[in-house]
Amino acid sequence: MAIRFASLALAAALVSAPAFAAPAASDSMSKAVRFGDLDLSTDAGAARLHARVRYAAQAVCGGSVDQRDLTRVRAVEACRQVAMASAEPQVQTALADARGGRQLAVNDMKVATPRGF
Repeated sequence: MAIRFASLALAAALVSAPAFAAPAASDSMSKAVRFGDLDLSTDAGAARLHARVRYAAQAVCGGSVDQRDLTRVRAVEACRQVAMASAEPQVQTALADARGGRQLAVNDMKVATPRGF
């Protein structure tokens, strides 16, 4: 009886495991931001990186929106905020490493937002 219960519990765990898996790549939209050509130890390089992140957020969330459609305007703006926030820890790490004189092994980052945002 205990073996049968353990087998059922294991089977249930295996069946439910996908529910706890990481989201599939298709569950989000993302765009790579390359910065290997920037000198992030300067203010100009940091400003350019932030601009690239903003452009990537626009690409991920959509460009211009009819300003009369306030619901859509708010949704796109919220999407852009989420996308930029997704990259901010990566931006801060890259800037800190560059200003600390450390060579970066990775020269790109992802700006992402959940699909259907």
